Amino acid sequence: MSFIETAFFGDGNKTTLNSTRYTTVSKKLGVGIHTILRNNGILSQFNERTYIDKRNNHNRISYYVYITGNAVNEFNNKMPSLKIKR
Repeated sequence: MSFIETAFFGDGNKTTLNSTRYTTVSKKLGVGIHTILRNNGILSQFNERTYIDKRNNHNRISYYVYITGNAVNEFNNKMPSLKIKR
């Protein structure tokens, strides 16, 4: 789980009082994070979002792994250094 902690320290962010997300441009990495969480009993959602990169006017895709609701408690228990305060 130390890989997950390191990943969330770098590219994760708290989105509300009781949720967090991990963002990446790599679909393979996003699916991997989602799978590791699921295999460790932490439910998460995997989503894809397209946006326009304003610097060079191209469509870009980002991938998000969200942890919300009751899964936040499990996340907090397994990774106290990343504790999401409710």
